[in-house]
Amino acid sequence: MQLEKFKHYLSKTNLKIVKQEHSNTKMKLEHENELLGFITIETMDKYLRKNSKQFEDFQTIFLRLVGPERTNADIWKNINVDANYHNKLISKNERPSRDKVLQIIIGLRCNLQEAEKLLASVGYSFNNSFKDLIIKAHIESNDYDIFSINELLKYYKEKPLFSDEA
Repeated sequence: MQLEKFKHYLSKTNLKIVKQEHSNTKMKLEHENELLGFITIETMDKYLRKNSKQFEDFQTIFLRLVGPERTNADIWKNINVDANYHNKLISKNERPSRDKVLQIIIGLRCNLQEAEKLLASVGYSFNNSFKDLIIKAHIESNDYDIFSINELLKYYKEKPLFSDEA
């Protein structure tokens, strides 16, 4: 199990395992073809336990953001998903698309830090596209009006965030 946690962490970075020794308990790491040296799984496991909030998975972050006070129907309506998709998200049987994560961010009224964390948990990030800049501007100004977001996206010839296609 420790090896799986370690590989999960590596999948979120530019690090890669180039050599494993001692029955997979010690690994040689590289970052962009630069040798970093060896690290043991035990050392990495201690680090992950100490800093576990930094590496939470999508479902954990999603459930924390939803909170206990919201009803399922309220959540589904706000994030533009049906009950089946919501259940798939919670049960870890679904890796949401980038647009779906952006819909969830707007629907749950995430702040910028929460949005970045939720995106990173499934391997995405904000970039400098018009779409991302529009969404970030709305988040930073606490404006979660989907009609306003979609109108600006259309104006800049971007695909609307809240549509049947997202």
